[in-house]
Amino acid sequence: MSFLIRDLIMNSAILIAFSFMAGHLYASSARHDSWKFKLSIGSVNGIIAILLIMIGIRVNYSDVMNILDLRVLPILMSAYIGGPAAALITASMITVFRSLQNPSVFLIVLVTMHMLAYLSSWIVRHVRSFLVQWSAMIALMLLNYFGVFHFVYHVPIFTTLGPFLLICTLNALLIAAIMNFFNKQRTMGRQLRQAQQDVLDIVRMQSGFSFKLIRQDDVFVCTMLGGQLLEQLGVKSEQAIGGSITKLLSEETARKTQTYMEQLERGESVNFELQSAPETYAPGVLAEGITLKVLLITLQPIIDDGGSVAEIIGTAIDITDRKKADQRVAEEEERYRTLVESSYDFIIGLDPDGAITSVNQALCQLLQLEAEQIRGRRLTDFLFQDRPDSWSAILKQTLRDGIPQQWEWEHTDGDSTRTYSLTVSPCFPAGQNASGITATIHDLTDLISKKEAVKASEAKSRFLANMSHEIRTPLTGIIGVSQLLLDTPLSAIQWDYANKIHSSSRTLNTLINEILDFSKIEAGQISIARVPFSVGDWLADVADVVGTFIGEKPVDVVLDVAPNVPDRLIGDPLRLRQVLLNLCNNAIKFTSHGYVRVYVEAAPLGKERCSLQCTVQDTGIGIPADKLASLFQPFTQADDSISRRYGGTGLGLVISKQLVERMGGTIQARSQPGQGSLFSFELIFELEAEQIGPQPIPLEQRRALVAGSSEIVRTSVAGMLTSLGLRVLESRDQLAQADLLIVDLSQEHARSGRWNSLINNAHSTGIPVFVLATTFSRNLLLQRDGAEERTFTLLKPVSRKQLADALASWREHGIGREQAAASTAPVPIPEPPEGARKILLGEDNEINQLIVIELLKDKGYAVGIANNGVEALELLEREPWDLLLIDIHMPVMDGCETVSRIRQNPRFRNLPIVALTADAFKENHELYLRSGMSDILTKPFDPDQLYSKINRWLDA
Repeated sequence: MSFLIRDLIMNSAILIAFSFMAGHLYASSARHDSWKFKLSIGSVNGIIAILLIMIGIRVNYSDVMNILDLRVLPILMSAYIGGPAAALITASMITVFRSLQNPSVFLIVLVTMHMLAYLSSWIVRHVRSFLVQWSAMIALMLLNYFGVFHFVYHVPIFTTLGPFLLICTLNALLIAAIMNFFNKQRTMGRQLRQAQQDVLDIVRMQSGFSFKLIRQDDVFVCTMLGGQLLEQLGVKSEQAIGGSITKLLSEETARKTQTYMEQLERGESVNFELQSAPETYAPGVLAEGITLKVLLITLQPIIDDGGSVAEIIGTAIDITDRKKADQRVAEEEERYRTLVESSYDFIIGLDPDGAITSVNQALCQLLQLEAEQIRGRRLTDFLFQDRPDSWSAILKQTLRDGIPQQWEWEHTDGDSTRTYSLTVSPCFPAGQNASGITATIHDLTDLISKKEAVKASEAKSRFLANMSHEIRTPLTGIIGVSQLLLDTPLSAIQWDYANKIHSSSRTLNTLINEILDFSKIEAGQISIARVPFSVGDWLADVADVVGTFIGEKPVDVVLDVAPNVPDRLIGDPLRLRQVLLNLCNNAIKFTSHGYVRVYVEAAPLGKERCSLQCTVQDTGIGIPADKLASLFQPFTQADDSISRRYGGTGLGLVISKQLVERMGGTIQARSQPGQGSLFSFELIFELEAEQIGPQPIPLEQRRALVAGSSEIVRTSVAGMLTSLGLRVLESRDQLAQADLLIVDLSQEHARSGRWNSLINNAHSTGIPVFVLATTFSRNLLLQRDGAEERTFTLLKPVSRKQLADALASWREHGIGREQAAASTAPVPIPEPPEGARKILLGEDNEINQLIVIELLKDKGYAVGIANNGVEALELLEREPWDLLLIDIHMPVMDGCETVSRIRQNPRFRNLPIVALTADAFKENHELYLRSGMSDILTKPFDPDQLYSKINRWLDA
């Protein structure tokens, strides 16, 4: 019995020693699910079991040599630590070793050991409680020992088996306690590692970065560094960890931080800002290309038992945005302070009791006191001395209602009375009640004076508009009747008198227009539109009007356009037309002979804009150099004698300059006396998205002979023809080769008939003839018998578009050599439709009625008369009309109301209606168009202007 106990105790000692080794392996291993770990646990416990068998107690019962040992306990440890695989490895090693010792026990050892390994592993896997696990495994072990040794080998219970089972139980409990110890140690280690990992994750994920410095041999070395800001700075923590401060920072930065290190040595916390730039760190620490950042560094010393700094814990955050925000706030405060101090208004800060807390310089200057002398006193000490109760009521109401209050009052100082506006506003700090009041006092005296001036200007404008209408109405009659008189058979003296009346009335009309335009510009009533327009249409419109300026003067006017000029622009075509007409009128007026050349060119400014330059060159009298500076001043001409000789107000150039500058451009003038003048202006326009370039007319290489005495006209027309696809012939001897003839007919040649033989030769050979003539020379041409029937006349100046339209019409009607001679109709104008076009005239002035009727009948129109709007409505209901000409100012019912009622009827929604008005104000024109007018014709008008409007709408 003593040997039994002694041997079992030795078994227990060996088992416990190896248990500590297996438990340590279990606690220190990170991966328990690997095969390497399971093989190690199974093998170690198998070796323990073999040692236990080797020193076990040998007993002989039932004629079988058995060994009493603790081999089962290593199987339990393998099952608990390594799972089924480790337990089976241990059971297999026991089986092999016992079989080598005693082959006869192989089967029983194989079954019992492997069954024990499997059952123990099942218990560990499916039972969660540690106590229940080991209780079940110990019970399984005891049942295994008892069943084998008692029932198989009949070992005595009380003398041998009982003590053995008791020792097995005690050893199992001790091993369970050891396993519990290492299990808790393993859990604590895992929790510690997780806590460390969490701390590292927190450090790594913070927006700034944290670091830890440990003193080593009087040098602080970085042992921990992490944070997202490191990545933004291009710093890798691996490069910095293990390095000292002197190796991480530049010498300059390290020297600057020495003061902070001295504070840390005294146990004080430190906060400071650091400019994070490449020169802040040692070479290679900061990545290249990193933008400047401002860091807020916080350092906290850790003191050891000896009172020295052992460690330093530090954090850094990026305050770049905050610094910028602080700078913006400071700038805003400075800007606000500057605005307050520089304001002409009186700005006063008050506390809730009404005491002054702040004032600006304006009030100090008014009171002739320093700000310190005003603060703390009440506003009624300086202002509102005659109404303190009203001021007190305003303060109380502002604080009570929490909304600004306004008050106006007049202050009399001696002989002067000024009007002031007071605005009292409460100040609300965030989430608090009103903590004060801001009072702003504004002097309204000048504003009231300006409003009165504006009212006076508006009254003046209304007066000018009324006077314009009153003057234009009889002026329209004078111009119209004189034009009709000129078209009748007159003697030479009668024609001269009538022509002087007509010319003088047109001059008077021009003066009125200039004065009205200048007054509108001075009053700021000129607005600049932004609408799409065509350069070709603009120049064609200018050509129509310029032709009326020439009169009997032997002056040639040409309109040339560079090939690179885009056709579709966005701007104000009406103001552009007005500028160019003023310059052309000015050039023609001061040019007695020679030419006036208009040249338009463009320069691209990217893909969406271009610069348009217009030049007007003349061969007139010229301007002295000392007079050019005053050229664009109102009511000024180069010489007073010029005004007496040529007339005019001198406003045309002033108006042009003002309009060009309103459109964002510049205008210049160059001139020499006796050599003419050159006026040019430059404007920037947006390009319309869709551009339509010059389209050559498919004339199948038709040849055109251009004849005339003016070289500049021939060159201009030849350039237009070439751009339109025609071949230009240069000599009159080449008439036989030409498909059409274009003759520039001056007034002198119209009288002398210089080109009659050439024109007659063309007629005789069937060549169509185009004649370029002024209105005066055209009348001389029409006096020739049959000239109108076989000649197509273009009024000068002719634009490229007008020439292209004429050639297109000629080609469309197919008039060639064979057909031209036999044609009896005007070329290239087609026959009008059968039945005269009917035009209704709404006009109450008899003279104006007479003028329009005669002009329309002269062109073959049927004309009806309505003396007021009511009659116009009745005539429209009674019979169909092709077009309505209507005066704005009529009795009974005016033009605007009449048109508004007409447009309400669906039958007349597409009826062309042209307003006739002596009102030259553009703002009123827009009102007329909104009322339903299709177009507007300003009185007085030329016959050509009337015909152009009618043709435009009837053709449409």
